[in-house]
Amino acid sequence: MDLLDSIMSKMAKPPSIDDKQKKLMREQQKVLDEARSKEREELSKFRRQMEQRVHSFILDDRLEKLRLEPMEQVARSVVRDVADVAGLTTYTFGVEGEDRYVMLFKKDYPLDERELHAYRNGLEWDPAQAQRLTAQLAEAQR
Repeated sequence: MDLLDSIMSKMAKPPSIDDKQKKLMREQQKVLDEARSKEREELSKFRRQMEQRVHSFILDDRLEKLRLEPMEQVARSVVRDVADVAGLTTYTFGVEGEDRYVMLFKKDYPLDERELHAYRNGLEWDPAQAQRLTAQLAEAQR
């Protein structure tokens, strides 16, 4: 017997797992797999709903932008992906964990920098009011 065999024989054996523990581990894995499967199904369903909603938005010529309800980060990433495939521009506004939401914009209607600034500051954009303010500023400079 050489030195390595001597050392190995004195080392403690790894703990063995009995049948009860194996069964418990299989049950836990099954529950985990079912939860993951359900989550994938729900995400897939959400994606289909967003695809339909984006399609309706694109077809409605009266709409230039669409503000979606606040949602979690995973849902927002799905929305951004669907919008990207559809050729839309997306911006995310709000505070993470509170009211973060996505806005979709048609590329035919470019987003004004002042409008983007208003949304980033939690304000509603009113183009008529912005036009009045611009006219007032121009007149004041004369």
